[in-house]
Amino acid sequence: MRFGGSRLIGDALCAAGLSRVVPILDSGRVADEYVLIMPRAAYSLRAHIHATGGQLDLDDVIRILSDVAQALVELELADIVHRDLKPDNVLNLDGTWKLCDFGIARYPRDSSTD
Repeated sequence: MRFGGSRLIGDALCAAGLSRVVPILDSGRVADEYVLIMPRAAYSLRAHIHATGGQLDLDDVIRILSDVAQALVELELADIVHRDLKPDNVLNLDGTWKLCDFGIARYPRDSSTD
């Protein structure tokens, strides 16, 4: 079964209540996959970059980097490695940039496998 690791990460994310991670509304097994249900965000960082023609102002860049850095600190404290940080996985939710898509996330002790 493939869903064991994702389920554990999902449980850890729910328990940690991280402010810079898109919250998990529900989770469960669908066929042989474990899925996390999260709210729909306003837009991704990729869409934001595209909408601005790649010309982000300095205040915007600082806000984005600050939110993402805070998310990474929260994940480190929760002992989780995201492993797929990219503009598509950074979402604007209620005016704050948050991380999502923990499909390949692992605990540090497991990150060298797979």
